[in-house]
Amino acid sequence: MKALLAQIEAQYQNQLPFVVFRKPHKNKVKAYLQLDATPYTSANFQEAGFVFATFDGTSNYCIPTQKSQVLVAEFEASTATLFSVDTPFVESAKVDFESLVSKAISSIQTGQFEKVVLSRKELVAWPDIELAALINRLFSLYPTAFCYAWFHPDTGLWLGASPEQLVKIQVQTIHTIALAGTQKFTENPRWGAKEKQEQQVVTDYLVAQLQPFCERLKLTGPHTQQAGSLLHLKTEIRAQLHTGFSLQNLLQQLHPTPAVCGMPKAAALQFIGQEEGYDRQFYSGFLGEILGNNQVDLFVNLRCMNLTNEQAHIYVGCGITSGSLPESEFAETVHKAQTMKQVLMY
Repeated sequence: MKALLAQIEAQYQNQLPFVVFRKPHKNKVKAYLQLDATPYTSANFQEAGFVFATFDGTSNYCIPTQKSQVLVAEFEASTATLFSVDTPFVESAKVDFESLVSKAISSIQTGQFEKVVLSRKELVAWPDIELAALINRLFSLYPTAFCYAWFHPDTGLWLGASPEQLVKIQVQTIHTIALAGTQKFTENPRWGAKEKQEQQVVTDYLVAQLQPFCERLKLTGPHTQQAGSLLHLKTEIRAQLHTGFSLQNLLQQLHPTPAVCGMPKAAALQFIGQEEGYDRQFYSGFLGEILGNNQVDLFVNLRCMNLTNEQAHIYVGCGITSGSLPESEFAETVHKAQTMKQVLMY
C-alpha cells in the first residue's frame, strides 16, 4: 500500500490524472494512473475504465483502462477514530439556507413538486497534510463506504466517502439501493414520518425507472444503515436485466435520483438550477468502474470535497418534503459536513 500511495503522490506532483478507491467492506485498494493528461470522456458508457460524472449528467471524465497503469494493493487501516469537529459556520450561510428551504416547502405546498434535495458548500482550511496521509485516513475512517481520491487537471482534486450505490451490474443481475432519511447515530433510532416518506419516494422512483429494463424485482427493507456518525434508511432492490439493455439509457433514467434531486425530476431540477445559487459540479453526480455492460459498479458522489490550494470545498445536502423544518435541515447539513472534516482535522 505504501508503494501505491507513493505512486499516487508522484502522479499528483506531475499533474497526471488518477483515481484510487476502496469499495465498501473490502480491503483491496485499486488505482488507475493515466499515462498522459488527455481529457477522456465516456460517450456511451461502453469504454472500460473509471468514470467521474457531473450532477446534471451532461458531462463526465473517464480514465480508460487501456490508457492507464492499473494497480491493486491490500489496505491495512491505520488507527483512526471518529470525533466531533467543532468548526464555526458563517451565520449568513445558515440564514440563506433556511430561507431556501422555506421557499422549497412553499413550492411543495403549492404542488410544484413532491420533494427537492437542496445543498450548500462549506469552505474550511486545508491543513498542510500530504495527500497520501489524507487518503490513508479517509480509507481508515470509513470502511463501510465507497472511498476514493480522484484527480484530473481539468477537475482538480476530489475525495469522498459515499454511502450510496447508484447501480451494480454483474452479468444480467442489477442491484441498487434507495437511501434517504438521515439522523445522527444512536443505538435505538426512531424514524419519523418525514424520513419514511422521503425514503419511500426514492424507492418508488427507482422501481418505476427500472421496470422497463428488468423483470423479477425484489425489494428488501427499509432498514437502518450506519454511515460514519450518521444513520440512513435503506431499501435494497435487485432484479434481472433484459438481454440487450442499454447502460447509457439506464443511467439516463436513473440519474439523478430523488435522493439527490427530487420528485418529479424535471421540476426539482428546475428549482435547484434557479434557486440553489451555485454549481454542484461533481457533487451528487456518479463515479465508479465500468468494465462493459455486464460489469458495472457505480456510486453516488456524496460526502465529498474538492481540495484547492488552501481550502476544502465540502458539499452537503438534504431532502426537503412538506414535513421539513428549515432549522433541522440546516443542522442535518452541519452533521453531514463532519464526514469530510474528520479527514482534515486531526
